[in-house]
Amino acid sequence: MATYAARAGELNLNDPRPPYLIGRVALLQNDAARAARALELSLRLGPMPETVTQLAAAYRRAGDRERAGHYAAV
Repeated sequence: MATYAARAGELNLNDPRPPYLIGRVALLQNDAARAARALELSLRLGPMPETVTQLAAAYRRAGDRERAGHYAAV
């Protein structure tokens, strides 16, 4: 799925969904740092509520309680 999302992201650089999906897959693979990077990009491209929730989870898994709390409070 991440490969397809990456390809979709190459086709439309302004679509927030491909980096969101890459972030979700990275979280499932327990790669919190990669998930946070992808989800931050997704949020910059177009805010979606589910992105904020996933960012809180990614930062919580990465051990960054301050950022996790920030996104959990949004």
